[in-house]
Formats: sequence, structure tokens, C-alpha cells
Amino acid sequence: MSEKKNLMINCDVCDARNAKEEYLSGYEQIMINTDLLLVSAESRGVLERLPAICNTDNTLEVDDNANLIFQNGSTEINGSSAFPADTVFAVNGDLLIRSDTSRQTLEALRAVNITGSLLCPASLLTCIKDLYATGKIKTYPNDCVVLRPVFTPDEYFHLRAREGQKYYVEQEVRLTAPGIDLGTLRDKKVQFISPRFFVPAEKAADALELFNETASMEVIPQGYAFIDACEELSENLLRKCGNRLFFRGDLTLTGENLSLLSRLEKLYVSGTLLVPENLAEDFYQFDVECSSVKIVKEEKRHILENSPRIILDKNILTASPQGVLVRNSAVLTIEENITPQDILDHVEIVNCARVDCSENQKAAVYQKSSNVPQIGSREENGEPSGMLGILLNLAETKMINADKYVL
Repeated sequence: MSEKKNLMINCDVCDARNAKEEYLSGYEQIMINTDLLLVSAESRGVLERLPAICNTDNTLEVDDNANLIFQNGSTEINGSSAFPADTVFAVNGDLLIRSDTSRQTLEALRAVNITGSLLCPASLLTCIKDLYATGKIKTYPNDCVVLRPVFTPDEYFHLRAREGQKYYVEQEVRLTAPGIDLGTLRDKKVQFISPRFFVPAEKAADALELFNETASMEVIPQGYAFIDACEELSENLLRKCGNRLFFRGDLTLTGENLSLLSRLEKLYVSGTLLVPENLAEDFYQFDVECSSVKIVKEEKRHILENSPRIILDKNILTASPQGVLVRNSAVLTIEENITPQDILDHVEIVNCARVDCSENQKAAVYQKSSNVPQIGSREENGEPSGMLGILLNLAETKMINADKYVL
């Protein structure tokens, strides 16, 4: 075994502009896993000459004197924001640019790197010189006030809303607060810019004037309680909301809450109702309205997962009459006492970097594998290198985990 250690760096932003060859050459293998890698012209050459693997979403070459500002978590730029000239702004999360932001503020930025989504006024998007986002880049009308992506106006919103104001809501508006006065919002000529809204049937007429014709309207039948997707069907929910429920999104039934269906006068699920296979027969006795029903099969196989190395032998198969599922492993080794027919009948392999098996087992492994790039004998596959080699030799690896790391 080599006396040199490996180096693995896991971070959101890696500033490698001052990477030194004399320091890094002391490592056998170098792996940098980062969302943003900053390099200079000189340090890029250093990394290219070394046994270095850089797994990065974005590599940015900037001068040594460029400023780096890193924000860990979603944030916003607004009228009070200011940046030094030639700044790289890195955000680990979503970025919202408010409509009161000046063009000069954005033009001071050398680059913007976002590991989430960007929401920006349409007129300001072109002010950003070098923009990279792993999520969506979205714009909104310049004259809008941005509210939460899912917005439920409270019972005082109609009093606080400004005359003639447009409000941008990215996902949906829920007009479900009992005391909200939609008539007052209509008289103030308030407008919501949003793709979808939910409204009780008795308030639907007033709500129509608050949205344009492109918005999708979901009407909640009169007398129904609106229930968010994060809620579960429970005894407490029935006591709090009554026996007519309108669930937003999907709902999962369990053995514990199936009996509660008999106490509901009506249940409406706007998404998919997920029913365990063993409850399907009992479920169909109840009157439930939903977009779709999905019967969920119980996983009865023995699952081997989330380990750098897994060994599958005959004893494991014998103890697993329902079969074996192997997933999320770096290296799976199948011992020779397992026959090809055993593999075809009882084994499934998913998301493994490599499978070591005999020549006789190879064809069966190919048929029962998905997302497995390397299948063959240990001699064919060779000694693991790169990320695989580092994962299997963690004792010989210097591991650095950080939000921002300066190399």
C-alpha cells in the first residue's frame, strides 16, 4: 500500500485560486466534490497536472483579487443590498431579487452561482453578467410585490393590501381563511399573478376578478374544510375540521386511519390516494373522491443498501425466501456459490457502481441490473480507483467537509 494518503474535499464552494502543487503533490489521489469551484489561470494548470478529480456543477476562472461572498441558505437581494465591485456571489439555496433592487447593485457582481432557483424581475435579469443556477431561472413582472410561493392571505390581508397592487405568487394562492373579504380586494382592484388558486364555492364569484383568465381555479365545495398536503388523516383532524374534508395533494391511507373513513360524510383528495395493498379491499367499501388511486405493494424482499461494499452469498439468499434487492452500493461482490438461475429468480441490483461476479454469472447479472456501469470478474474490473477507490479506503483518506473551503 502506498504511504501517500488520499484527499477528499466535500463542500458547497471550493476556492482553489491559490492551490499549490508542492502541497497537493503529497497526495495519492485528490477528489473535490463541490457545487462551485473557483480557479485562477495558474491554479487550473496545477489541478490539471495532479491526479485530481473535480466533481463540480460550475468551474469559474476569476482573478485573485475578486471578492467571494457565500450565503449558505436561501436569500434575497433588495433595495438595501450592496456589493463591492467584482464580487462572486454564491448562494447555497434559492435567490430572490426584489423589484426595488437597482441595476447598479447587480452590475457590481462579477458572477452569481446558485444551487437552487432564481426568481428575478424581468427587466433586471440581463444585468447579471455571469449567471449559473442548478434550478430554474424564473422572472416575474416588474410591478409586482413577491409573496410566498404558496400564499394563504389571512383575515386582515384585505385591509393591508394596497390599492391597485399586483402580487406575484409563484405556485398557488389559497383563499381559505374564514374572515378574508374578497369583495374588498376586488374593490381595491388588487390582482394576484399566480398559476393556480383555491377558493370556497361561496366566494368563487368575487375571486374571479382577482386573477386573470390563465389562472387555474380549484373550487372547494361548500362546507368542506381545506386540508394541506402535509396533514394526515387522524382523530385530531376530524375533531378540529369536521367530517367533510378537502385534501390538497396526495393522501396516504394506513391501517390506523382507514377506520376513520366510516366517520366522514365526504372525502375529496385533489391528488393521488395511496392505498397499501393489504387495505385495498376494505378501502373500496368507502365513498371517496380523488384524482387517482394507487395501490402500493409492500416490499417483502430482503434489502441490502447504502454500503460501500456488499457481499452476496448463498446463505443470504437461503434466508430471504422473497428475494434480495441490492441498491446504492459502491461494489457488490457475488460469490460463486450463487447460480445464474438464483440471480434470475431472486436478485435485483439497482444503483451500484460496479458488480464483481464470475464469467458464468455475468449474463444473469446484466439482466437483473439497472444503473450499474461495470459488471465483470474482479480481474476484469481491476482495483477500484477514483471515487470508488477512495470510498473503499477511507482509512487512508483525509476527509474535509465544509460549507466553504479555501484550498
